Amino acid sequence: MTAGEPGLFIGYHETPEAVVQKGEGVGFPLRRAVEDGMLHIYWKAPTELLVDLEIERLLALIDEHKIQRVVIDGLEDLRHAVIPRERELFVITALANLLRERGVTTIMMHDLQRVAGESFDMPMPELSAVMDNAVHLRYAEQKGEMKRLIVVLKMRARMHDHSLREFIITDKGLSVGKAFSRANTALLGVAHHG
Repeated sequence: MTAGEPGLFIGYHETPEAVVQKGEGVGFPLRRAVEDGMLHIYWKAPTELLVDLEIERLLALIDEHKIQRVVIDGLEDLRHAVIPRERELFVITALANLLRERGVTTIMMHDLQRVAGESFDMPMPELSAVMDNAVHLRYAEQKGEMKRLIVVLKMRARMHDHSLREFIITDKGLSVGKAFSRANTALLGVAHHG
């Protein structure tokens, strides 16, 4: 937004006002960006989704406002709206390719079933071929406190940091901290004492 590139936030969980308030709460001036026409927020209840119509609407918004940056908060909601379910991979891959053809940088967020545990399942691992990057956000317990952790799982065609790092959210913004001290088990969310 500050670079003059119009953005679109697509959400299926929170209303536009809730998104703006949350953004403002962590130091992002979203209300001003919306008022200036640099950020568009699209919301629809997941129970009302028909995926083919939804994708048409999203592409029309992108074309109309010359959007260059898109965040889709709730890829799982789009996935669940695909009928029949056998089309799921085709539909999501087609959406990713249509956005890429338009030169749109896209972040697709997907909730995981578990926030901690002995393993984690990558949603739709078949999509790896169309993703340039994959970042994983996870919780882990350390001395009785839940920590957010972030790690780059994939970055196409370039070297990247493989460290598991603390992801910090405050009213002044987001930051990535030092490498997590229990990196060997932190990704699994396993508690350590001592």
